[in-house]
Amino acid sequence: MYDLDFIYRYFFNYARITELPGEIDPKLLFNVSFDIETGAIKLYILDKSQRFAYKVSNSGVSKQYSGADPEFGGQTQRLNHFLNAQIDYRQVTIDAVEGDNYYVYMEEAKGEQYQQFINSYCHRYDITIEQLLKKVSQINHQTFQNLEQCCSARAISMLRIPLDGSPSKIYAQPFLYGEGVPINQRSMQFLLKLFACDASVLKKRLKQAWVVSDLKSDRTLLVTQHHDLLHSM
Repeated sequence: MYDLDFIYRYFFNYARITELPGEIDPKLLFNVSFDIETGAIKLYILDKSQRFAYKVSNSGVSKQYSGADPEFGGQTQRLNHFLNAQIDYRQVTIDAVEGDNYYVYMEEAKGEQYQQFINSYCHRYDITIEQLLKKVSQINHQTFQNLEQCCSARAISMLRIPLDGSPSKIYAQPFLYGEGVPINQRSMQFLLKLFACDASVLKKRLKQAWVVSDLKSDRTLLVTQHHDLLHSM
């Protein structure tokens, strides 16, 4: 799916690290995060055990574990304490954990638990529901007037919630659940090379991609996903 020669050449051209650690298999590249304004990238490479992914960035290598990992996975009581909430996590789930960064999956949540979690999230980050909806509308390229519309359209795929209080991120999948989003020239050139394809099939390649934005800034990322890789291991 990915042009591995291109992506690793691109990465090492700007990164401070010059090679991957020996235990990382470069063929297991799962996600590529691309900053649409700066062109900076991060790579997420699956471990052969599928227990975690290596996050490889300009600052080094870390590990992102499944939220269900028995040793390094999510602790609901820590997240509830941070949000000052009492969520039972039957629908809202902790998808992944990277140190103090919790990635909370929202697509299966609905009704009361969806409302409860979003209200707690907005209170913790001192924003209104209207401000959240404006951000969600931007990254989906679609207008949402209330949380019911947002929930029904799965407009919030995931929330990155750092328990150390650093900025949060909102994830959406507009190519999967909507008509996609406009792609700027820098991003278009990168994606066509990443997938080694022409523009006519790019939208199909982006079906599982996320559009990600900082909660309180305009910084926006495109995060691609090699969806079939998990099923081929």
